[in-house]
Amino acid sequence: MASNISNIKQIPDMHDDVEEIWQFTGHTLYVLSVTIDSQNNIISGSSDNTVRKISTDGNEIWKFTGNSSSVYSVCVDPQDNIYSGGADKTVRKISTDGNEIWKFTGNSSSVRCVHADSQNNIISGGYDKTVRKISSSTEIWSFTGHTDIVYSVCVDSQDNIYSGSSDNTVRKISSNGAEIWKFTGHTNSSHSVCVDSQDNIYSGS
Repeated sequence: MASNISNIKQIPDMHDDVEEIWQFTGHTLYVLSVTIDSQNNIISGSSDNTVRKISTDGNEIWKFTGNSSSVYSVCVDPQDNIYSGGADKTVRKISTDGNEIWKFTGNSSSVRCVHADSQNNIISGGYDKTVRKISSSTEIWSFTGHTDIVYSVCVDSQDNIYSGSSDNTVRKISSNGAEIWKFTGHTNSSHSVCVDSQDNIYSGS
């Protein structure tokens, strides 16, 4: 049989023009979450139990070591305070200079995701199948409609909450903690949710 190899066109490598600016290698185990603050500093959480603030040129500004286990998620509020959630069942608020402001310990299992709303309330989700709204280390409400791990949370312009879960659903929850709707189109775990500027919801599974 004649070979068709000569007819195959070489596809250009789309990564040929990608240049790495810098890399940060200060973590000693897996980096599980990254976000940026208003100054484009990078905040990272890791399975080495640390949260780190890294400058725009890749240098460590500070390291927070208050977590006793893996840090699964980090986020920032409009004032650039940092929040972390992790396997030690805590949500922590960390100042811009790396000091713990408060710690919430009301979770019964690992915290998988954290997100700040416009009022600096913190939304968390995790292995206890619960979405929580927290303010100043105090729980405002908890939503227990999910039947499996909550992997991701986000908020829209009206501070409605969206959650993705291992129960294969995405849910919209009001700012008061009531379920507005449930999307059941996924056939497996929904690991990520986000909102665009028009309050459309995107989910990945």
